[in-house]
Amino acid sequence: MKYRHFGKLDWKPSALGFGCMRLPCADPAPMSPNIDEAEAIRMLRFGIDQGINYVDTAYPYHNGNSELVVGKALTDGYRDQVKLATKSPTWLIQKPEDFDTYLNEQLQRLRTDHIDFYLLHALSAERWELVLKFNLLERAEAAIKDGRIGHLGFSFHDKYEAFPKIVDAYDGWTFCQIQLPGHGLSGRDARPALRRRQGARGGGDGAPAGRGFGEPAAGGAWDLRGFSAEMVPGGMGAALGLGSSGGVAGAQRYEFHAPGGGKPPGRRGCG
Repeated sequence: MKYRHFGKLDWKPSALGFGCMRLPCADPAPMSPNIDEAEAIRMLRFGIDQGINYVDTAYPYHNGNSELVVGKALTDGYRDQVKLATKSPTWLIQKPEDFDTYLNEQLQRLRTDHIDFYLLHALSAERWELVLKFNLLERAEAAIKDGRIGHLGFSFHDKYEAFPKIVDAYDGWTFCQIQLPGHGLSGRDARPALRRRQGARGGGDGAPAGRGFGEPAAGGAWDLRGFSAEMVPGGMGAALGLGSSGGVAGAQRYEFHAPGGGKPPGRRGCG
């Protein structure tokens, strides 16, 4: 397994992570709540045994059952081997207190007392206004202070014009996750916003000299070589590490499932 630099954090994520949006199911319905738990747990533990150290899920995946299965999979010592990411269902929040209600429910589902990387899920221009209206950043900072959250980030689902507004509005972002390709972003689009943030705040990306943004040697943020439709059917993702001063680290590929035979799974196994 290869590992990447991740912003200013003293931690290196695996080049492949494990996304739990589409776990194997007992029926053919996309993201069915009827997860094949034994197979999903076997796959996830297999990935961790091969060196994966980043596991990503979210509140709505498989109608809420993804977090439950991930929690089971990370028992027996596996939780200590990974950084766990899940996401706040921003579209369900109707008052500030809802942030903590959902977070505490997720901690229970995942059988853990903390979430290493917590994202505000599927931010868009419209949902960003809800984040501000309900003071969700302050709620998240309180959760970081009391230890329920390690780092705060967001996933992005909108046109490019909304992206720099969200990135620039808050200094506390540790990272963001962007699905590639899709959601109105491309490498050429996103780089100016991220580089402007880096330049304005004097940040480096935490990577060794000579391994800059987007360069293949750094597993760069928009280097899509090495991906294949067979390996990651239906889409791919990148997790971008943002330094405390706004720098950008190389992308972490976070969509991966590996059955024991080592052959890429079909669409139902896509993260």
